[in-house]
Amino acid sequence: LSLNPGKQRFEKMISGMYLGEIVRNILIDFTKRGLLFRGRISERLKTRGIFETKFLSQIESGCLALLQVRA
Repeated sequence: LSLNPGKQRFEKMISGMYLGEIVRNILIDFTKRGLLFRGRISERLKTRGIFETKFLSQIESGCLALLQVRA
């Protein structure tokens, strides 16, 4: 679902630009497997680009930031 499919694959896997989307897809996969959110995927999580890469840094920075990301 990239803007330029088939190009720069390695760069995409390690780029900060795509990390949020990668995590969103992992969250969806884990949820479908019943490992997260009681197996229920929210409509917002289905929205492409909704989980920004900056959220990962916020989660790592502390508890208050984690609460903000959850919201």
